[in-house]
Amino acid sequence: MRLRLTRSVAPLLAALLLPVATVAQQSSETARATSPRGLPGDTGGAAAAARRLRALYDQRDFEGACIEGRVLVRRFPASTELRAWWIAARAANGPHEEALAAAGSLARAHPGDRWADFARVEVLARSAEPRRALALARRGHATAPRDPDMTRALVDALSAAGQYEAIVALVDTAIADGRATAGLLAAKSEAEQAAAWGAKQDTTAHARAEATARQALRADSTDFAAQLALADALANRGDNAAAYPEYRRLLTLAPLSRAAHEEYWSGILSLKDRTPEQKREEITRAAKPLLAARGDYPGVLQAVAGIYRRVQATAAADSLEATLLTRFPDSYEVERMLVNRFRAFGTPLAGKQPDDSVRPEMRRQLQAFIRRPVHRSEASLGEAYTTLFWLLRDDSTVPGAELARVVEGMRRHQQGAAFIVTSAPIVLADRGVALDLAEALAREIPRRDSANLAFFKRSDPEQYSLALKQSRTHLHDALGWIALRRGRRVTARAELGQALAILPQDTSALLHMGLLEEKAGNLAAAEALFARGYTAERAARNHPHEQALRRVYLARHGSLAGYEALVAKLSEQERAERRARILAERLKQPRALPPFRLAHLDGTVVASDSLRGKVVFLNFWGAWCGPCVLEAPLIQTLHERYRAAPDVAFLTIDMGDDTTRIREFMAQRKLDFPVLIDDRYVMTSGVRGFPTDWFVGPDGRIAFETNGGTDAESMVEEFAWRIEVLRAEKATAPPAARGAR
Repeated sequence: MRLRLTRSVAPLLAALLLPVATVAQQSSETARATSPRGLPGDTGGAAAAARRLRALYDQRDFEGACIEGRVLVRRFPASTELRAWWIAARAANGPHEEALAAAGSLARAHPGDRWADFARVEVLARSAEPRRALALARRGHATAPRDPDMTRALVDALSAAGQYEAIVALVDTAIADGRATAGLLAAKSEAEQAAAWGAKQDTTAHARAEATARQALRADSTDFAAQLALADALANRGDNAAAYPEYRRLLTLAPLSRAAHEEYWSGILSLKDRTPEQKREEITRAAKPLLAARGDYPGVLQAVAGIYRRVQATAAADSLEATLLTRFPDSYEVERMLVNRFRAFGTPLAGKQPDDSVRPEMRRQLQAFIRRPVHRSEASLGEAYTTLFWLLRDDSTVPGAELARVVEGMRRHQQGAAFIVTSAPIVLADRGVALDLAEALAREIPRRDSANLAFFKRSDPEQYSLALKQSRTHLHDALGWIALRRGRRVTARAELGQALAILPQDTSALLHMGLLEEKAGNLAAAEALFARGYTAERAARNHPHEQALRRVYLARHGSLAGYEALVAKLSEQERAERRARILAERLKQPRALPPFRLAHLDGTVVASDSLRGKVVFLNFWGAWCGPCVLEAPLIQTLHERYRAAPDVAFLTIDMGDDTTRIREFMAQRKLDFPVLIDDRYVMTSGVRGFPTDWFVGPDGRIAFETNGGTDAESMVEEFAWRIEVLRAEKATAPPAARGAR
């Protein structure tokens, strides 16, 4: 379990680095230790082997556990415990599919065996099926509530499901019963930190987590999870100086653990008082002992190459990646490296459209990836197909048969994404190709939407109601459009009618019903439907209703006389309705802006007190956040509009990036909006996602809040509406009330 908020780790001192020879010697000694004495079937030998793999797993040395486990399970084939730890390590090291298959085989060979169940829980918890993991873990824990391994499995499943409060309660029960281990206490500490994410001004959460982590270390000072929990708790409450030696100690507890090194490297990157050159020097120096000991492991080669590339040690990164491609061409690590390469172009899945200039090369890489003879991860293959679909869907030059092949591959390998069945059937029907495939995909909408619906049903009943309506509307709209493309107008009218009965303003269903009426010669009805769709879609990038409305208007009236007046009327109607809807989203219980005192990117300090009496726009973002990147140019446009307004304070707060990264990001995109550097403020102020925007009135209270990024040009106008209504309120407020805080 891991929660990463803000982290900072001081540089590794040269005197404390393990010499290469020492690490290599330890690696040799480790290898000798993996050969427990005893013959196959010897209980003592099998138990020692299982303890060995458990220790490696606990140290996050998943590569070591995978390599040693392969040897040990051949020696002790009857030990389900040994095999369970090996499978768990394989799941952690990837790919999940292979570990899941191994866990299934173990369960079938040993039905009811607790270690077989344990292996399945650990694999499912790391895959996209946390609900199955949680159900299985709860059954196992119910049959043996005092079994520490079943408790551990339940903790891991709860963590995967995001039920952090339940972890705290479970560990508290173990504490009361005298069964709390250092590992369980560490899990409680991490859960306390995760639960604190977004907790409004909970300044004690990380202090509690720190106390729990220290309690865990008192129970076992060598426990890796406890050490990591303490380091995280200190870093998450902003005490970077105290966190540094705790992160550094991870390397002494597990010098060959790639995860321990990655924690350390990330800490170096988060340092705010180091230059890029200093960070590069420290990271490359720290990586050398790991390469010396584990340079034959593809996971280590990939990890070190990745961190080298991030700190711009480009030649070294290229060399390691070339080695990886040459020596391990069919490995999972090479597959992940290739996925990262096409992700770097930008992908709609991450909220970033790739530039037109890179689309041909991106397409080539995706097609080459799909043609690879071996795919270790179905999820990666599914992502490649899905990204290629988004790349080709709007390209009219792509043959329909090629698009259909991509959709079929996406359907077969991308099992978890609901948007596949809401988008692909419409795109195929638009082209008039593979209509059987389109209908089959459309009929999968309820199944593919079920996970999201179940989540909303548990967490947000109001959102669940809307999501359920959208799911049903997508189903009937897709089936209606496909039926219309097949010439089945009666079926199409029935399906599209059901879609509009559920969501009367759904733009896709309005368009398709309008096309149906147009084909039937009912031009007045078609014009009315396209007009409704026109007003509903104006905030979007594409406007198919506008084109359809012009066509039908001309056919109905014989000329375009009066058309511009109609469009102007519809546009004004749409803007008025949208403005009223947006202003109606004002918080019913506005809360006070949590006070802050944060450093500006230019080194000055901005305090919330200095904003007294102003309308404040506050944007929370990060350069690592795809939707934030997408929205950044619009934030710049909004900033330029209010740059000279004396009664408006325009601010953004970056979380998670060092100042060098922020400056590079701003310079590359020619942005100059004000940036403050987060110092735990995001974590304690109630922000739960990125980007988030607060609109604060002159009374110092947050009046509007928006979440999620967009590249729709209407965003600037809609944000300005919120700001202007607050400015107007300030102008009309009694003098005594102005500037009140």
